[in-house]
Amino acid sequence: VADGAPLALARRWSEVLAVPLTDHDGPCLALADGGLVRFVDDDETSGRTGIVGIDLRATDSASVGASCVIAGVTFRLVD
Repeated sequence: VADGAPLALARRWSEVLAVPLTDHDGPCLALADGGLVRFVDDDETSGRTGIVGIDLRATDSASVGASCVIAGVTFRLVD
């Protein structure tokens, strides 16, 4: 999630969802299923805010790194 004040936004969502705020290359919410919601500065996204990317765990190592953009959101396969 990109925002001009990512730490403040992450803290707020941490309170709202009652989940811990962690640090994983920046402020993140640690979800019960092991997922992370990462908050980044909108400087990293050319000023775009909101949901800008989703990383999905690849089931096949040959697919790692593949990505596509749907409705302005980048979907990327990761290890």
